[in-house]
Amino acid sequence: MSAVGYYSIETLKFIKKWYLSLPLSSAVTVLTCVTLSIVNVARGSPDVGLCPNLILSSPLSNIYHLLTVPFLHSSIVTLLLNLLFFPPLNKMLETQRGTLHSMNFVVIVGIVTGLLYVLVVIPFWAVGIKVDWCIGGLNGLMYALMTVEANQKAGVFKTRRIFGVPLPGAIYPWILLVLSKLFFTASPFFYNLAGILGGILYHIGALKFFFIPDQALVYIETSRALRWLETWEAFVPTPSSVSLPTTTDDIGVEPRPSLVGRLRGVFSGGRGRYTGL
Repeated sequence: MSAVGYYSIETLKFIKKWYLSLPLSSAVTVLTCVTLSIVNVARGSPDVGLCPNLILSSPLSNIYHLLTVPFLHSSIVTLLLNLLFFPPLNKMLETQRGTLHSMNFVVIVGIVTGLLYVLVVIPFWAVGIKVDWCIGGLNGLMYALMTVEANQKAGVFKTRRIFGVPLPGAIYPWILLVLSKLFFTASPFFYNLAGILGGILYHIGALKFFFIPDQALVYIETSRALRWLETWEAFVPTPSSVSLPTTTDDIGVEPRPSLVGRLRGVFSGGRGRYTGL
């Protein structure tokens, strides 16, 4: 066997092992991205993703891009990088909330991020600048996931002191947003910004009406038709006692904070936790 053949087989084995180790929601997202990318190339006239100018000028014929925008990538390099970094970012949400909630997050926050991206560029149209920034990829979802984790003060996003100044974890995605644009000019700044805003909306509970309640997810998982999912190692069941996240400062019994109060808590020094909406 030639060296090329040997390393090709080893590479395929590594990819297979990596893919099979993913939680189910991440695996489905990765498979969707790869499948749509192959179909997109095979079409001959590739789908360029979400174009604000087309959404604003012909919304009915282009509205489906709001659903497909997270899964379409402009280049193979962007696709590979996103597939490499998305699963670790999605892992915390999926392991804490379950596979079905994570899938719900990918769909809903993906659509919301696309809508926010269009809204962000509308002012350019208002002043006569025809924006033609077609976008696509998991970038928005990745920034949304980072924002959710950062505002929970979890993982690498815990509050740290730099030169004696405490920096809350919530500010880290914003720092990364600016640095990525400074060092990588091709970085989709406004799309990533929309992802951060989408993550904040999820974190404060503003999107709760678009998510299937945990009790319903538990019922679906334990139904006779889908009970087999629980035997699948990659499947993460929904914890029945956890609800959508908000941010509060104290652990004791207290009145539920208002939406404005939760929004303020995004940049406060309080410790984020899961609490009922």
